Amino acid sequence: MSSPAADSLDATRYTLRVDEATLIVPCVTFVLCLDKTDRTGLQQFHDRGLEALGGAVTHYRAEQMKGRAPITARTRRMLQTWLDKPTAGKQYYLEYYGCAGGDGVTGAGLSIDLTPRTYAGKTPEFWKQWMASWKKLYQDGVRHLLPCTLLRLTFPLDHPLANPDRLYAWIEGLQLVTSGEFGSGYAGYALNVHESVGSMNLQRLMNERLAALVLQYPGFDWHNTYSIVDKLLPFDPQTETFLPLIKRANWISLISARAIAHLGGGQRVREQLAATRGIDVDDAGPGMIVRAGAAPETGDLPRGGTIPLFRAVAKVLRPVRLNTIAGLGSSFPDDRAQEWLDAFDKGHSA
Repeated sequence: MSSPAADSLDATRYTLRVDEATLIVPCVTFVLCLDKTDRTGLQQFHDRGLEALGGAVTHYRAEQMKGRAPITARTRRMLQTWLDKPTAGKQYYLEYYGCAGGDGVTGAGLSIDLTPRTYAGKTPEFWKQWMASWKKLYQDGVRHLLPCTLLRLTFPLDHPLANPDRLYAWIEGLQLVTSGEFGSGYAGYALNVHESVGSMNLQRLMNERLAALVLQYPGFDWHNTYSIVDKLLPFDPQTETFLPLIKRANWISLISARAIAHLGGGQRVREQLAATRGIDVDDAGPGMIVRAGAAPETGDLPRGGTIPLFRAVAKVLRPVRLNTIAGLGSSFPDDRAQEWLDAFDKGHSA
């Protein structure tokens, strides 16, 4: 059972509006996880993303701001300032929105959760001591060790880059992708939510609706930075390094060189994926871009829409997939979030 093109999806089926505010809206998303700081690649993602979104984004929020403010020329230089003079150990946050806070959310957005980390000029002795300290923490039972940088871009369903071929070409044009300088990534359908909704009752209503939607239509991604930011780079005691994980199989899945090696090497991964017609694999530097079908799908589990191609990719990539994910509180509890995470692994054959 296939999903229609993005511009023909019935957006009202997945949208939640209360009074004048939109609390949930469908979109097309692209997300990258980075384990180091490529200044040029980060700036290109930011600049190309804003250029593509154009007037679809109007407001922003950064660092300790309590609410959104209109975008200014200074806003657009903020990332460059951070990259020029990063503060050691500090995490930075910048998000662009398609409306003011009182209006909720739109399908347009760009967010950067930045943990500056460079490895240039480090000596062998530094690496030895650095890795020994992480190994000791792991042996002491600490599992969430190394926060990653998360980049997220979302397009309204009627945006030109919601077209699958155009989006794929746009992704391939990013330096972070062509160089393979990523930990993992994915693209497909998603649901944007109003993360700063004021009322507890509205928060509960929104999260309950979000959980119901993603469990019925498992092709939809939902994003919560704090659920994944310190889980996508776990320490691997066998190789004594950090293994970049994917969040979950999607229409596009980006796999790093270290993850490919963990899966048995590029030839083995390609052969396993080639066993299912409709899955394409392209190089991304030493990494891979896996494309499950010609276009994203939402699925519809009660009606048999299990998205077989996503399931086939999930089966191959399962050893490098996130094991657990937290929910959003009592209205979207951890067990329901985990059910969504495991949706392509259980209950149906690929």
